[in-house]
Amino acid sequence: MLLIKKDLVTSKIKFNIVFEKVAEDLLMISLVNPEFKGIPSHWRLTNVVGIPPLELGIDCQDGFISDATFFVDGLTIKKGEDISIPSLDGNIIVDTSIFTKVNDYIDVNQSYDIYYCENKLICSFDETKEIVNSFRNDRVEIFVDSNDQIIGFSICDLSIDEKNLINSITMR
Repeated sequence: MLLIKKDLVTSKIKFNIVFEKVAEDLLMISLVNPEFKGIPSHWRLTNVVGIPPLELGIDCQDGFISDATFFVDGLTIKKGEDISIPSLDGNIIVDTSIFTKVNDYIDVNQSYDIYYCENKLICSFDETKEIVNSFRNDRVEIFVDSNDQIIGFSICDLSIDEKNLINSITMR
């Protein structure tokens, strides 16, 4: 069960993006909306081995993504081609009808793949279809398929420090 894009608004949110090296070959990456002060519901991809699941926090009141946490394993990161489809500017609103209450957890037995391009780190949900649309908000780009299902995202415009951290887990 993938999350569904319900709408797009032109207002933008500047996410705080933190890359943290948690082991010799593992990064934890967190994206946080500093304006969100409530308790989110969580959508997680749990079919991962040896690392915690990918987790997206959703503000059930407004439908915005409030936070995301995922892990980049140096052994499984893939070199990828940049996804260059036209991108609309704005912040997507997620359909929150799958959540029954605040602080609800939806676990999906699915994995995700990480691709590293020259200036972008792409997180693609396994078993995805072709990317049809891209929506960019600050440095975060969300990908959706023809059914408006969210099928991945990327962190764009990587800094030199972020690139060095990624390289440090892949070049051992």
